[in-house]
Amino acid sequence: MRNFFPVALVVVMTATACSSSSPSTAVTTAPSTTTVTVSGVVPAAVNNVQQSDFKNFNVGQSGGTVSLTLTSAVETYPNGTIVPGIVMGLAVGAPGPGTCTLSAGQAPTLVQAGATGISGTLNAGAYCVQISDQTLQAGPVMYTLVIVTP
Repeated sequence: MRNFFPVALVVVMTATACSSSSPSTAVTTAPSTTTVTVSGVVPAAVNNVQQSDFKNFNVGQSGGTVSLTLTSAVETYPNGTIVPGIVMGLAVGAPGPGTCTLSAGQAPTLVQAGATGISGTLNAGAYCVQISDQTLQAGPVMYTLVIVTP
């Protein structure tokens, strides 16, 4: 009898642990995002022609929200005067060799630094964002853009 008690106790404890029912909880995870910060320069207007720059980016999965936020846009006039908060144009297009092709008739969204310029859903794939002069700027504009993709 002496050896039977510890064995019986282990059997009872094991049976209790196995028959214990705890509610199951469904685990959901938020979709992962990728945040990329890019910088560049939009040159000053040339012969009254607005200039632009572009950056390529990828969307890893369809269905999530893509956002493009212009965090900084600083123009430097030829005399050295610095003007922060310049309004720039943002537009999403298709990347090509050395270019960013916008859809016919697509007008850029006007954005001032600190504002989310474009937000929406895109299919998975390669895209580009065009950052453009909207005011026939006298000097180059250094910009920083944050791109968040699913």
